[in-house]
Amino acid sequence: MEKTPMIEVRHVTKEYPVTDEKVVALDDINLTINKGEICCIFGPSGSGKSTLLNQLAGLEKPTRGGIRMNGTVISSLNESELAKFRQKNLGFIFQAYNLLPSMTALENTAMPLMFQGINKKTRNKAASYMLKQVGLANRMGHYPNQMSGGQQQRVGIARAFVAKPAIILADEPTGNLDSKSSKEVMDMIQDFAHRYHQTIVLVSHSPDAAKYADHIVHLFDGRIVKEEFRTPEGLLASSYLQKIPSEQKPDLISEQTPNSENSQDQNSQSEDVRSKAVHSELRPDPAGNPPQPNS
Repeated sequence: MEKTPMIEVRHVTKEYPVTDEKVVALDDINLTINKGEICCIFGPSGSGKSTLLNQLAGLEKPTRGGIRMNGTVISSLNESELAKFRQKNLGFIFQAYNLLPSMTALENTAMPLMFQGINKKTRNKAASYMLKQVGLANRMGHYPNQMSGGQQQRVGIARAFVAKPAIILADEPTGNLDSKSSKEVMDMIQDFAHRYHQTIVLVSHSPDAAKYADHIVHLFDGRIVKEEFRTPEGLLASSYLQKIPSEQKPDLISEQTPNSENSQDQNSQSEDVRSKAVHSELRPDPAGNPPQPNS
């Protein structure tokens, strides 16, 4: 069966200015993730995993290089275009769950559909179905502080999959869970990905989570040092990355040279703050009120 690329990363480099020096977080990354794959970005802390995920989420622009996702060169989109792309194409699963405390499990799960303009009855029906699929039929009216960590992450999974996005980005989804809950969560992610033919990009330093992947990308010091691909027999075949000469850059490459004050400010933010920006629209207002859904 011919494989269709869903994510193409070509010659992506990300540099951060630190005083009079540059810190290279990603160094000439070349990567193809095919439709329907579960790809694990694997490596120790500081290897560049979160930086690469931020690039795929469109939270940062590459210093050089380009990224194509589901046919769109996201590295050339502006903030408004990126927001629309994320709503239509991406789902997110977070290590810290990122559920709104003032909203029930049902309301949290339905939020991606609310931002797509889906009416309340339809989105609640879809959210209810997904919560039943993750085993939370009796927790729909519960608030996050009334649920365990494993139950909150199940809500996070339901929220990520409810709109059937083409791509799910999962940032250490089992990082805060015990071994039993971790296995349950990874089983669900794998099941939904195969059921709905979605592409999963999973960032993890856990070998147990990596076992679920069809494609494992090993990062170290901002470079891909090895890739592994699961064969039809279930075995992993390793291949060590060979750098693609710069003169062979494909058309999707458009060098980014951020020089505005906004770009400098963005580069200086911490990764944790940038990661939370994906769902900044999900946060309640200062008074603690949730966003108002469409009726």
